[in-house]
Amino acid sequence: MSNAQRALTLGLVLLVGTASAADPADVSAIEQAESDFVTANPGSGMAALENEILLSQSGIGNYAFAEELGSTQSRISIEQTGGNNAVGAFQANGRNNTAGITQSGNDNFVTVTQAGDNNNADITQLNDANRLGLNQSGGDNNALISQNGNSSLILNQSGAQSAVITVEGATLGVITQSSPSLNMTVTGTP
Repeated sequence: MSNAQRALTLGLVLLVGTASAADPADVSAIEQAESDFVTANPGSGMAALENEILLSQSGIGNYAFAEELGSTQSRISIEQTGGNNAVGAFQANGRNNTAGITQSGNDNFVTVTQAGDNNNADITQLNDANRLGLNQSGGDNNALISQNGNSSLILNQSGAQSAVITVEGATLGVITQSSPSLNMTVTGTP
């Protein structure tokens, strides 16, 4: 792939404040996720069409990386308020994928991978120290996830699945969704 083609398909924003920066381990994890994503989606280096990457950052030390490879009519929207938040969002070989990520607080971390058509992710992280890994493959997945402080979650969706998850308080979990629909509220210790 030529540099010009890569420039068309790659959105990269790196903002580092003078007082502090996103946790280097989070940045490294996003870089590794990007490498794994590109490896898992060979041949996706064609120019992306009608894609959109939107980024809004307010605070110090926030980090965002967004990449759309071989996608058409897809959108990534990232809004970060606070400090030391990190997002990695990746879309490949699909149409009409959307990922909306809002982080309000400090030390929050998200990676989202979408492969296939018509995947949707709407993620909100409030307060501090939330971690989320969302993997959508196979198409027609929908995830609405809200984390409200000090929680860690991994959600895997593999096609035509819908999940609404609210996490309150200190929790740790991995969910591999096997049913078409999942609606849950998880309450951990405050």
